[in-house]
Amino acid sequence: MIRALAALLLALAASACAPGYMKATDDAQAVLSRDGLPICSAFAVGPHDVMTAAHCVDVVAQYQITSREQWFKTSSGAADVQISYVDPDRDLALLRTDYLFRSYLTPREPVTGEWVTVVSAKAGWRESRGTVRPGFGLLRDTDVTIEHGWSGSPVIGTDGRAVGVVVRCYGSYINGRHVCRKNDMQFSVIP
Repeated sequence: MIRALAALLLALAASACAPGYMKATDDAQAVLSRDGLPICSAFAVGPHDVMTAAHCVDVVAQYQITSREQWFKTSSGAADVQISYVDPDRDLALLRTDYLFRSYLTPREPVTGEWVTVVSAKAGWRESRGTVRPGFGLLRDTDVTIEHGWSGSPVIGTDGRAVGVVVRCYGSYINGRHVCRKNDMQFSVIP
């Protein structure tokens, strides 16, 4: 048993140094990109599983994922992702990658009135805080203020667990640009 474990560890270490293999990261948050351009935020929910908003992906396009750590080092550190599951009712997408996330967010149900934090990868790792409004169902409202482009960001409870995924903000179009209203973000509850 010890020899098998040692062999597995040696194989993992060797593959980590192999060309084309994405190194591991301790950061659970990531940038989802297409053709080298960031399109949405995302976050790890397992060692190779990443969650984002479903409207951020299209089954015919090719996407890459980059950890926050890698994003600041080089743009060439992206790994391809495959779409594993899409839930259009919740506006959630689960993606699979070879990239190893040693740290990931564990989902749980949101609690009315609890403070939550949203961190957007696409918006330069800015964060916003607010509380979960009363309600129930697949989608929940908060008084968090975000901007257009924060889709796919994790909604993180005070215990550090993910209570949802940013899917939309309410707003209007001004000069052809979508502008979010202050204190009016909606997130999808993770099943």
